[in-house]
Amino acid sequence: MTSRGSLAVCLSTGTLLCALGGGCAALTAWPAPGVASRLFPELSTDDEEFELFRQRAAAGDGRRDVLRPIATQAATVSFEIAFVERPVDDPLLGRALWDEIDQIGSLDREVRTRLESNGIRVGICGSRSPAALQKLLGSVPEIGGTVETARTSLRQQTMVSGGSTVFNIGEPFGEVLLRPTAVGGRPERVGAGAGMLAMTARASQPGWAELSFVPQFAMKEQGSPYVATGDRWRLSGEERRRAFRDLKFRLSLGEGEYAVIGRTETSGPAAVGDDEDGVPLGGVLFEAGDEDDRVARLLVLRVVAAEPAVSRRL
Repeated sequence: MTSRGSLAVCLSTGTLLCALGGGCAALTAWPAPGVASRLFPELSTDDEEFELFRQRAAAGDGRRDVLRPIATQAATVSFEIAFVERPVDDPLLGRALWDEIDQIGSLDREVRTRLESNGIRVGICGSRSPAALQKLLGSVPEIGGTVETARTSLRQQTMVSGGSTVFNIGEPFGEVLLRPTAVGGRPERVGAGAGMLAMTARASQPGWAELSFVPQFAMKEQGSPYVATGDRWRLSGEERRRAFRDLKFRLSLGEGEYAVIGRTETSGPAAVGDDEDGVPLGGVLFEAGDEDDRVARLLVLRVVAAEPAVSRRL
């Protein structure tokens, strides 16, 4: 075997032994000095090519990682979020909006029926949103001007895929008799608290997000006051969460698409009354105010970007 061939075998053997040993920090192009001569003593040290190999190995300027470091960018989902508040009888919250939103294909039939029986309405629409939604979001002007008591707050949020957040969608409420969320259940008297909607978001593929929602109550412990945070309310001090997992629902949205979540028109007031059947959950979450001055709320989410994880060599 020639010295050139022996050197090639040496390099290959050294690399293979390093890989099989599993103890190397990184594969190298040049083995440590002396490896070739120990493996192949017949290899002439007078050989010009071997001498070049020996000098580079000794100096270390020929060493480099065969596998370069990997940089990983976490998967993320970015949203635009709007909280809309209007009088309960505002026509923009009725058929003008919901007749133009997909409520059938967005959810499994059984899930949709269960949500609606508890006063919760869910739908999705494409990037070309209906006129009623554009007016609610303030994108286009309303004829005759905006309703005096109308309020819309907007914000943006980016989440790591698989992460969760909680939307404080309701103002604090007093004691309420809640209609059972499960078939065959009994009305439940619930103490003071505030309505929330927990969401988990995943970037399922480029441009698509899978959203999972669970309605919740934050129940106020004795002596824990409410505090205002911007245009929302939250409980200070001690609180306990009540999750309605039997009303969990999932949506799949592409970039630019909207999810619209609100209450059915028959949700009723979120206050203790004479109705022995109780108030639907949607009425507690998405309605507020006095009996003669009630407002209804919508939660609107638009997926801005859904980016799966990316790995690349540096």
